[in-house]
Amino acid sequence: MEPQEPPWVEGLHRKYRGLFRDWGEIPWACQVRCNQGWREIIEQLCADLDALELPELRINQIKEKFGGLRVYVNIHPADVGALIERAQVRCAEVCENCGAPGNLRRNSTGWLLTLCDSCEAGRADQRQ
Repeated sequence: MEPQEPPWVEGLHRKYRGLFRDWGEIPWACQVRCNQGWREIIEQLCADLDALELPELRINQIKEKFGGLRVYVNIHPADVGALIERAQVRCAEVCENCGAPGNLRRNSTGWLLTLCDSCEAGRADQRQ
């Protein structure tokens, strides 16, 4: 079963309809697979991309991969790349679960995650 997008993502799709215009038409397009902790950064990225006023720009996918933010778009002008890179740098310092300061960690199964001490401790408690 395909994981569901977080509830806050629907608001992104509505607010930035132009950036997410293929949502629902292509099965993999416009998926957002990130936890709540990165919400503010992703919302700011969407606002910044929208402000560029590039009618052809489309976000295909936003997700966590190897503990970092990945953003896939259909065009790659330098200003788009710079905004994405800035969001990626910010996410590398923010817990993907809760939004507190965090850093890259490897969990017991080898997955890389960006977590704060508290969320890391919570994951350890769940494993015991």
